[in-house]
Amino acid sequence: MALGLYWAVRIDVFGGVWFLLIGNFFTQAARGTEMQTRITSQLDGLSVADVMDAEPVAVPSDADLDQVHDEFFLRYRWPWFPVIDRAGHFLGLVIREKVDEVPEELRSGRTVDQVMSEDVEGALRVMADAPLESLLGREGLRTLGALMAVDGDGKLKGVVTLDQVRRALQPTTPAV
Repeated sequence: MALGLYWAVRIDVFGGVWFLLIGNFFTQAARGTEMQTRITSQLDGLSVADVMDAEPVAVPSDADLDQVHDEFFLRYRWPWFPVIDRAGHFLGLVIREKVDEVPEELRSGRTVDQVMSEDVEGALRVMADAPLESLLGREGLRTLGALMAVDGDGKLKGVVTLDQVRRALQPTTPAV
């Protein structure tokens, strides 16, 4: 970039600006690579299980909507909950808006599995033993703000949120 500045002042403005732009491009590329290396080294050795909430609040698929509304949505005030079957397998999400769409007088006769959003493509799940780095760029983490951590059998083991991933990425300060 210094050469570009010298060139622009002493020899040719256009050529000097060209060197400045090329120098800026290389500087930005180097900074990006440095940032990527820092993030990768911070996440090295961490798995989803290391940062997830290992005691997630989950809704049984056969629970009636009246019960879910009162015991989950009104109690915790969260917009969604993971849904599990009797064996603990993650099935999908129950979203408050879907429950609220059912008239109050009909809620006791309907169950969660009738209104839940199924995780058919597996976009909302991640293996609990997966490297934390594998979460970066996941669509479910961006849109929902969380992913459900499951084991090899698909049983819900925890929930990992975007905030937990951000905390893992923050630089650690040495103890004084």
